[in-house]
Amino acid sequence: MSSFRKMMASGLFMAVCAGMMFAQGGATGAISGVAQDASGAVIANAKVSVKSEATGEVLRQVTTDTSGLFTVTLLPVGLYTVEVNAAGFPDTKFPGVVVRITETTRMTAVMKVSAVKEVVEVQSEVEQVNTTDATTGQSLGAQTITDLPWRRATFSSC
Repeated sequence: MSSFRKMMASGLFMAVCAGMMFAQGGATGAISGVAQDASGAVIANAKVSVKSEATGEVLRQVTTDTSGLFTVTLLPVGLYTVEVNAAGFPDTKFPGVVVRITETTRMTAVMKVSAVKEVVEVQSEVEQVNTTDATTGQSLGAQTITDLPWRRATFSSC
């Protein structure tokens, strides 16, 4: 085989391999965005899950950085639901996010603050109060009555 033919065969082989590699990587896209609250403040360390609407499978999970930014790459073309979870916020889903071939879909995940739920429990002993009349009373035992000083008093000493 001549060197020209070897060179042509090698070039053709490399072109076919490069085309196959592009075809594998070219059928994907990405989702990039920012997580923020209703006032526009960014939410750092939020968990972002990307689930395929076609299969219901969670394909990727990432965490937002300190600027609230996230990027999920190498997603097959299709429809996705993006779910964002962060402390102090209810889990929020964003369905119908479209990923197109070789494109990055940008989104802003606005989350509402969850209602603060605080429970205060106070425990104490409550004394029974008679609210029907103003009289007071106390029960005395037999020994207490026996020990009263008037029982020992004599009227002759007066």
